[in-house]
Amino acid sequence: MVDSHRAYAYRNIAIAIRRLGCYFFGLYRYSGLGGHRYTMEARQMIEFWLVTKVWASKAWAFVKKYWQLFVGAIYAIAVWVYFKGQADKVKEVLKVKEDAHQRELDVLNGSHAEEIALRDDALAKYHEIIAKIEKDYENKKEELSDKKRTEVRKLVAENSEDPSNLSKLLSERFGITYVESGEE
Repeated sequence: MVDSHRAYAYRNIAIAIRRLGCYFFGLYRYSGLGGHRYTMEARQMIEFWLVTKVWASKAWAFVKKYWQLFVGAIYAIAVWVYFKGQADKVKEVLKVKEDAHQRELDVLNGSHAEEIALRDDALAKYHEIIAKIEKDYENKKEELSDKKRTEVRKLVAENSEDPSNLSKLLSERFGITYVESGEE
């Protein structure tokens, strides 16, 4: 019973405070014989605040029950806001890196093209020189073989009677190794 009296007392205090506030703001007036009355605006305002109070108490109960959800959402929003500012810096760094990489590729491609051109020039000169050397070699080979043949004939005719002397002369002139056989 004490609790019901206490609740009744609290209700009356709340009503008195509400009336005092409404009176102060001109929402509550004395109407003479009928006593104190709320104006239409005061009734609407009181109704709004009562609905707001009920909604706020239900919302607060929901938040207390599922507080992890709200903490997680606030954390996610804070992280998103923090990294959104960092993302512009990261994008700028990536753009600078990409530009530097593109410049490096351009330099490498240019130097590679120069090396290919130099290699092709060197290869063309090489083939030209090889063709010239082969042509000169063929000409000199024919000259040398004709000269060698005539010289060998001359040496054989002069030393036909002394084969060991002929062998020594041939080895000296043409680089042929002479090995004595031991027969004489």
